[in-house]
Parts: sequence; structure tokens; C-alpha cells
Amino acid sequence: MAAAARAGAGAGAGAVVALLLLTMIAMPPPAEAHLQIGAYNETCPQAEEVVLKEMTAMVGKSPDLAGAVLRLFSVDCFVGGCEASILLDSTANSTAEKDAPLNKGVGGYEAVDAIKAKLDAACPGVVSCADTLALAARDSVRLSKGPFIPLPTGRRDGNRSVAADVALNSPAPGATIADIIALFATKFNLTAKDVAVLSGTWLSNSCVVAASRIKDGIIGLNIRNICLCSPATKHNTTPQAGAHTIGKARCSAVSPRLYNFGGQKGASDPTLDASYTATLRGECKPGDNATLVNLDPTTPTVFDTNYYALVAGKRGLLSTDAALLLDPTTKAYVSSQANATSPDQFFADFAASFVAMSKLGALTHHNGEIRQACSKINPPSSANAAAAARSRRHLTATAGLLATLAVALVL
Repeated sequence: MAAAARAGAGAGAGAVVALLLLTMIAMPPPAEAHLQIGAYNETCPQAEEVVLKEMTAMVGKSPDLAGAVLRLFSVDCFVGGCEASILLDSTANSTAEKDAPLNKGVGGYEAVDAIKAKLDAACPGVVSCADTLALAARDSVRLSKGPFIPLPTGRRDGNRSVAADVALNSPAPGATIADIIALFATKFNLTAKDVAVLSGTWLSNSCVVAASRIKDGIIGLNIRNICLCSPATKHNTTPQAGAHTIGKARCSAVSPRLYNFGGQKGASDPTLDASYTATLRGECKPGDNATLVNLDPTTPTVFDTNYYALVAGKRGLLSTDAALLLDPTTKAYVSSQANATSPDQFFADFAASFVAMSKLGALTHHNGEIRQACSKINPPSSANAAAAARSRRHLTATAGLLATLAVALVL
């Protein structure tokens, strides 16, 4: 009986060892699930310096580029995650995200390509396109007199980019600000405060139904008449917009609020300040879909809280700006920043929301690749084939080890 007990105990201990071994084999290294500050400190220590140097030169020549790159990054993150899928070109068999109707006006691609080329010259094949874009967007804020944001890196590039995914990850036509807040919470684990803080980095893609109180009644505004996806454009009309404190928008984004509000020809949005309406009509003539106007006419290239003062004063350019006043939480945030004596709180809030956004769907280690060209997935290579073969041999050896252990336990 004692021998049987010892045998049973040995079998139990062996089973525990087998279970632990299987768990260790199946479990990915902890670093795979996490981004980290300074991920390139050893493999490409100059990476962040290279990005900043290139962005400094480009933004110095074209200040509006800062908003474009910031917006490009947010559009990438909210569709499939921050894995550079927005940078991939369409192919003969598939239309990519960048060619989706909602993304027709998004820009900044050439800037990312130029920076990636510099990084590959310094450290060939080390820095991903996803991190190149993330760092460029981070530096867009810094170079616009916004906060410096310590940004975790280590992202790798995805290999899927499908135009249909854009609409699936955007608010549905007719969405209210409440719907958008709910979408942020359920799909992205972001809060109403994040919506207010990140306003413009992504919401410019969206059609938002506002509700305005006129006299004693509530009028639901027609989505086709006030939203950015108006019949005249049917695509995102804010190519230069990042967070709406910097950047520009096309007249096609605001004209429905100036000339065809609520479907009434010649009517303007009564929630838009009358003097600002007159100013905008001077910049955007009827039928003009191409002219660019500043999202923040006072400090158009400075990352500051003036945007919130404009929104609070009914001088927000876009319907998505005005919609922030329709929810208690976002309205309270607008009010607090409109009356702030320092940008410090906004800067801290933006940094936190930006980092949270930058982690959405990030790929790490073997879950992604380092693209040779940001616009194309890597072709099959002998190195990739060899890596796959090594992985198969490892799994085969592991299976054999477990089988041997299982037999030993039975015996």
C-alpha cells in the first residue's frame, strides 16, 4: 500500500511538472504583451532622435503637417489598432484603408515614408512603420508647443488593411454624441473625457447628429446636412486636422452649417456664433469644397486650450466640435479648459489619453513584422521561411517531450 501511495504521489507530482511545462511552453514572453519606454535603446538608440530631427525639419517648412500626422496616427489606431495598416496601399485584389471613402482626405503618408527611410539608413530593419508613425505623431504635438509625451514603443506592423473596416469602426450614420461616447467605452475602453481630450484626432471621420434647442423645441438636425460626410463630399473633409487645436479643414466640412442647415437653402446653423458665421462665409463661398480654413483661427499651429474657448463660445468650426456641448461630461471638460489659466491640466490629460490610444491593438514580437516599405507588406523571404521552420521544429520537439513524459507518468 505504501508503494502504491508513493507511486500515486509520484504520478501526481509528475502531472504537475507536465502541466507546468506545458504552461511555460504555451505562455508568450511577458514582453510580448506590452510596449515599453525605450524599446529601441539597445537595437537603435538614436531612433527617437532621428524621428524628432526629421519632423522638426518638415514641420518647420510646413506647420500644417503636424496636424496631418497626428490625425493619420489616430485614424490608424481606431481601425484595427496602431499597427500601420493605414499606410498600406491597395492591391489588385483588395482596397486598403487609406482608400476608404472616409479616409480620402487623410494625409501625411510621405512624411512617414521619409522618416522610415532615415531610420532604416541608421538601423536597417529595426524600427517598425507603426512606431515611426507613433513617434512622428508624438513629436507633432511637441513641435506645436504642446507637451512632450513619453511614449512606449515596440509596435510591429500588421499585414491587413481593408477599406470596409473603416466604416465598421466608425460611428454609424445618425450617431449622437452619446453613441460615440458609448462606442469609445465598449470598443476602445476609453472614456467620455477621452472623447473631449482627443476631440478631432478621430471624430472628424464621423457623422454626428446634434440636437439644438431653438426657442422651446428640440430640433434633430439632419445628418446629411450637418455632418462631415455630406452628399457633396462623402468622405472625410479634414485632411489637415489633428486634435482640433491645430490643423485645417476643407470648406466642404463646414459649408452645410453655413448655407444649407437643416435642409433649408440659405439657412445657417443657429448654434454657430453669428459673427463667426459671417467670417466663414467670407472664406467659404457656396460650392467651394477645396479651400482650407483654420480649425483654430486664433492660434492655428499652436497646441493649446484656445480650441475649448472657441467651442464654449459657439465658434467650433465643425459639427463634431459643437456636439461636445451636448453631453454633460464633455461639456464640463470644455468649460473647464475654456476657463483654465494654464494648459498644464489639458497637457497632462492629452498625454494620458494619447498613450492609451497608442496602445490600441498594438502588435509586438512575432505577432507582427517590420515592413521594409510602409506601403507594402513584406514579400516571403528565406529568412521568414527559416524562422517558420525553426518554430515548427521547436513545436515538434516539444510535442515529443510531452509525449515521452506522459508515457513515463503512465508507467
